[in-house]
Amino acid sequence: MKPTNIGIKARCSNPEEITDILFCEVGATDIGIYSQKETFFTVQHGRLKLVKGDLENCLVYYEKENNTLPKQSNVIIYKATCRTKFRTLSLLEDMLINALGVRAIIEIEREIYVFKNLKFHLDKVKDLGNFVEIQAKDKYGSVGEE
Repeated sequence: MKPTNIGIKARCSNPEEITDILFCEVGATDIGIYSQKETFFTVQHGRLKLVKGDLENCLVYYEKENNTLPKQSNVIIYKATCRTKFRTLSLLEDMLINALGVRAIIEIEREIYVFKNLKFHLDKVKDLGNFVEIQAKDKYGSVGEE
């Protein structure tokens, strides 16, 4: 079986309440608060973004449906190595901007919680507001889509 990644993202008008539920009721682990910048490039199929931040530095290609329901993503990730990430990512970003053009740039302050195979993001997105994202990951295909 192949890995499964199912997620949902929605606007969040009450991030403090979500934090209380995750921490106090669910028993999720607080991973911390991190900043990141996501540059989305113009592509014909799927989505291509460069993530530069405190926690992740990578190029991500993914395909998922455009709807508000939970959806499975087919993801390919290229992670920058520690030694070269800043130089390499800046060069890669310049190349992709020139070759493909920029669709959007998003700046995020992300609070992360985890519980079992679930990852919760409470995002403050500059100029867009607050969002909550839930990702269910099944790395080895043993848990199942349900």
